[in-house]
Amino acid sequence: MLFRSWHANVASDTEPNGDGLVYDDYVDSWGNLTLLESRLNKSIKNSEWPVKLNGAGRYHGISASNYNLNKKIRLLTKWTADLIKHRENWIVSYAQSLVGTEWVSKGKIPISEGSPPTALTE
Repeated sequence: MLFRSWHANVASDTEPNGDGLVYDDYVDSWGNLTLLESRLNKSIKNSEWPVKLNGAGRYHGISASNYNLNKKIRLLTKWTADLIKHRENWIVSYAQSLVGTEWVSKGKIPISEGSPPTALTE
């Protein structure tokens, strides 16, 4: 089941992880979301990470995306709370460089410090 695996790798619905965060703190965060071609998004939503990444049967996953935003995600074998946080920091940093710190900091997601993991930036 998706949520059992997701909760084991990211966060529980009710029990805060080491950072004091739960499922709802991650699920709609910038680091956990990505843009996908419509056909890919429809085929993988609410799937386990391996299916999201590689697809299943005749359906393709994120690995088939042509968007540069997803290039580094294709290299990941798992999806964890740390990767979500690091990816969020990377996205926020990039957004700040494009539109400025003030605009980004007024959004729903607070700006945090840190750098993305190597797998997401090289």
